[in-house]
Amino acid sequence: MKNLCRFGLAVLALAAVTAGGEAVSGEEESSGEQFYYQPACLKEKLKAGTAGTPGLRDFLQAFADKWKSPGVQDYLKNSSEPDSSYWVKYPSERAEDEVPPFGEVFSARSYRHADHSHFFAMLISTVDEEMRETASFCYYRFDGKTREFVPAVLFDSRNDNFISVDNAYLISENGDIVRSAGFLYDESEFPLYALEQQYVWKSGSFDPRPPVLISPVKLLSPASPDGKWDRLSLTDIDGDGIPEIFLSRSDTGAQDVFFGNGAMGRLSGISAVPASFRVSGNGIAVSDASGLNVSYTEIKDSTPGRMLTLSCRNDSSAKNGKACRSLLDGREVSEEKAAMFIAGLAVSRELRPDYSAIREVQTAGNDGGGAD
Repeated sequence: MKNLCRFGLAVLALAAVTAGGEAVSGEEESSGEQFYYQPACLKEKLKAGTAGTPGLRDFLQAFADKWKSPGVQDYLKNSSEPDSSYWVKYPSERAEDEVPPFGEVFSARSYRHADHSHFFAMLISTVDEEMRETASFCYYRFDGKTREFVPAVLFDSRNDNFISVDNAYLISENGDIVRSAGFLYDESEFPLYALEQQYVWKSGSFDPRPPVLISPVKLLSPASPDGKWDRLSLTDIDGDGIPEIFLSRSDTGAQDVFFGNGAMGRLSGISAVPASFRVSGNGIAVSDASGLNVSYTEIKDSTPGRMLTLSCRNDSSAKNGKACRSLLDGREVSEEKAAMFIAGLAVSRELRPDYSAIREVQTAGNDGGGAD
């Protein structure tokens, strides 16, 4: 677990240059340029050149034949690894400040599943003279009928459509595979928070573990004063392609919502436990279970703007049977002004987040922030 934590923290600490959108296909002949293979790994098949069941070396040969990777070609030419090897790392030793031969680094592993199917994972990176790394993760299934290595799906990709998601990968010698999806939403384009997904190789198959949410601050709220959450939904409220962070606890059912653009904090201004959400493209309304305490928050580019909080009590002599105190950005305002603000947000659609299990929320950096 320590290695996974270090890996996740590295994603938060560095401006990653990994699998995003701008890509070179890698189909052209090698001329000393650094290639970016991710699109190829997602859609291009590789032709197996040998009879029988291919090994890892056969897979690497098929990759090199297709993409002319100088690093893989060098490994195949000079390596003495046997064909039966199931794990490869190139170069096997390298100083941290040393540019690798041909500017390429890769690790690869073969997997034989209990159903006798064969899979191959590869992490290949280019490193420039300034030690900036561009990495691609490849995962293939061998099709014995067509004798091709076919791109296969391993990771849960439900969050891949959000903008600025930056994926980093790790393949360990024991077969475990980790993807860390960093969400890059601050002005310096550093990862602000990340989802770390681990697949553990066990007895001929992968065991997908619930992901870990890695945050720079503890995500505290009345719903979880200790910041312990075990359910997550990344949901885009304002339609800008950047998800808001909905968290919940399975033991109590309590939930809350946080933003993750430029900083991280609660989108709710109420001190009670949030019980329901209503949204529009302009903002979000968060209510407690009684419905007497409600906060209305403007959202633009996943960043909160003005916030109105209503603290009400039942009062039969008052208008609408409730007596309310309205605070706009912490200053008391009239009912008319509060009503105008609410009308401008037009929050009417109920939102029920689609939660999925997570192992935990890990905090990177300091422990402050996120609380009332």
